[in-house]
Amino acid sequence: MPKEVVVEHIRDLTSRRHQGLGFLFTRRGFLLLPVLVVTGGLVLLGAEGLLRSQLELVAAERLLAKHQALALAEGRLDEIVTAIAADPVTASQWTSCPPPSAATLGTTTCTMGPLSGTFVDGPGGVIKQEVQITVSGLVPDAVNPQGRQTVEVVVAVPVGTIFDKGAYGNFVTLNEGTRVDSYDSSTPLAPPGSSATIQSGATSSNGIALFRSQVFGDAFVAPGSSIVCYFEPCVITGVQGIASPPTIPPVRMLTGTPSGPALTSCPGGALTFDVSSFPYSNIKLSEPCDITFNGDGTLFFQTTNRVLPLLNYFTLPAGSRLTVNGRVQVVADKLYFGDDFNGPTVVLGADASFTAYTRYQSRVRGDINNPASGSLGRPRDFTVYAGLSGAPLGEAIPASRTGGTYYGTFFEGSRLLLPTGQTFGSLIARSNSFISNSWSQIHQDLSLKNEGAVVSPTNPIRRRSWRIL
Repeated sequence: MPKEVVVEHIRDLTSRRHQGLGFLFTRRGFLLLPVLVVTGGLVLLGAEGLLRSQLELVAAERLLAKHQALALAEGRLDEIVTAIAADPVTASQWTSCPPPSAATLGTTTCTMGPLSGTFVDGPGGVIKQEVQITVSGLVPDAVNPQGRQTVEVVVAVPVGTIFDKGAYGNFVTLNEGTRVDSYDSSTPLAPPGSSATIQSGATSSNGIALFRSQVFGDAFVAPGSSIVCYFEPCVITGVQGIASPPTIPPVRMLTGTPSGPALTSCPGGALTFDVSSFPYSNIKLSEPCDITFNGDGTLFFQTTNRVLPLLNYFTLPAGSRLTVNGRVQVVADKLYFGDDFNGPTVVLGADASFTAYTRYQSRVRGDINNPASGSLGRPRDFTVYAGLSGAPLGEAIPASRTGGTYYGTFFEGSRLLLPTGQTFGSLIARSNSFISNSWSQIHQDLSLKNEGAVVSPTNPIRRRSWRIL
């Protein structure tokens, strides 16, 4: 083939190849744009996912740090409460927190101190001091500088009891045949002892007046007062001394709203109630009735109408029986158990207690919390706080004029009268006089003195408030 023809053929092939490559380059350029878009979207999604993962990691670490800090603060708080329980009387005066018992992951800071004033509530007349504790837990964190949580709690710390004497009043009068001695309910088989205490708070003469009566223990009057025996023989086996009147804190009366009608009849002679769903606003029975309270809770019977007050009572006639299976509190205007001569039987089950708060008069007669009737007979389990309105509108009378038996503690805001009968426990008249009837017997329960000093399941440190700051 001539040379010119070959050269021309090569040029022709080269030209066609270039045209094909241009076509190919043009199609590939058309596909590249969506590929780049998709690739860019994937890159953005990946970056967003990575950022989201990083944010979630930060949030998780922050949450973990807060939980750790909260656990650290609560753990330190538990240690402090345990230390208070070991020595509540001393701990109630602390102004700084005890050191932590062991090294932990992170650190804690703590402040604490007693709030102003003390108060009395619950069975056994325990005096309580509110203590505020603030604890901060701090946990180091790689993302946050610190994980931090602060817990503030107010606890009620038992520090003593108002029922540390056999009888107390501004004036104490023990009439003919009255005997005051002591025993310990934790050792009930021990014979009566001579460690009782009676005390008067009046600074005028004749703070304690005896009429052929006996005190097997000590008798104290306030400075400027005296002990006088009007009719011999008068016996005081212990110290006759001078002592300043005790400071009796106010009783903290519970508040609530009564609901439902009055309970005025007892069909079949017996009724059983769950305290948490009690359907009545007061109990005014005129015939004997066997009532059983089950469970823990508070019954509110107090007056709510202050313009035209219709007093709400808890009235239990003589011959009735009240059985308490739980920790029951009653708030009422008046409490009447029994009549002028006889009363009901009150039985407390195992680990049960009955505490009454009344604005005005309370009369409790009969067979109260007596081991012979099936109770454990611990005086701290049955407590009446009467006359809390502050007005001397009546008198409080435990036991019975015909020889009832009262295992309990009784506090009266004004005047307290004790008829013939036996009282095991403690009797306190805050602002007026304590007067015993002839042949009354008062057996002071010495174990009551330890009610505020020993923290136990029946006398716990109670949390009044709790919050995370």
